[in-house]
Amino acid sequence: MGGVTGQGSVVTFVMGTRWDLAPNPLPATCFTHICATCKATTYTEKAFSKKTTVICNVCSSYTNQQEDTDTNTVVVWDLPPDLLSNLLKQANERGVAPENFVIGFLEWRTGRELPFIRLYNREEKQIYIVQKR
Repeated sequence: MGGVTGQGSVVTFVMGTRWDLAPNPLPATCFTHICATCKATTYTEKAFSKKTTVICNVCSSYTNQQEDTDTNTVVVWDLPPDLLSNLLKQANERGVAPENFVIGFLEWRTGRELPFIRLYNREEKQIYIVQKR
């Protein structure tokens, strides 16, 4: 996920799950990080290099709210292909509109209502506005 701020600069970070909101027991494969913002223990299901900024889902929610108050901030979600594929598969299996399922997942992760999202398509190198149906 990345937020575009200021004069076209891009801030990119990975959203993990804060320790107190993580499933118990933890998934068999998870990696531990320290949230760059609040310093809470944060888990991801993928390994990331030490150079990657990881923030917890609670801080991600606050970061996303900047878009509401700062006209220079635009939030763009860049979901890893395997995650997006899994979400689309689950939406199909449950008979839910893919847009609603993906946005619902991000709402659950951030604890914030999202009437629409900007989703980056890696293959096309395009940003699409995705709205709930």
